[in-house]
Amino acid sequence: MNAKDREKLIMDNTGVVGIVAKKAWGLNYVRKSLGTFEDAFQIGMVGLCKAADKFDPTRLVQKGPTKGKPVKFGSYAGITVWNEITRTAISNSIIALPEIIAKKKKNANLKYEELAKKALSTRYIEDVQIDPRDRRSLSVPDKIHNREVFSILNEHISKLDDRQQRVIKTYFHFPGFKGPGCDLSADLGITRQRVQQVKCEAILKLKKSLESSLIEELYCINANY
Repeated sequence: MNAKDREKLIMDNTGVVGIVAKKAWGLNYVRKSLGTFEDAFQIGMVGLCKAADKFDPTRLVQKGPTKGKPVKFGSYAGITVWNEITRTAISNSIIALPEIIAKKKKNANLKYEELAKKALSTRYIEDVQIDPRDRRSLSVPDKIHNREVFSILNEHISKLDDRQQRVIKTYFHFPGFKGPGCDLSADLGITRQRVQQVKCEAILKLKKSLESSLIEELYCINANY
């Protein structure tokens, strides 16, 4: 595809970015992380450009009612734009954590566990960690988006070593993880200062992993976007 055709393909599909960005903007963690809808749209445009570079018009739909038919660019671009916006929002949340925690440590004498949880909640944990009393009020789309966030996070957390995974999941109270409820330093046989270092190292690794992860080429989708 030459530069002129690429530009035309992108300009003809900017509407896809608008639709997907509007849907993503409905998620609390996206709004809090990206700040403005315009930022979400611009990030979506980056995803659209990536889709234009990666799209293979010879690929066919692998399943569903349109199986065997060529994958439409709009369908492929919609998935790519969605991934670009949501992954950027999560990455922005993680990169801000060390600064947030350091600031709060100067202003309040909180336990490390409470401090970390409070700092994280200012970004995205309140969108994915749900009090059992509030579960009934969640709509089905909310639950789906929550699972999507944890699916992405857990994919990258699994790349950390065992100790880093344990510290991250214990400090941030990840659902389904039964970590020690008392002193992590005693449980791991290291000092509290070292526990904090492990946590910061893990956060930085998560940030790097999220930033460097490539968007999957999802062709097995319904062509009716």
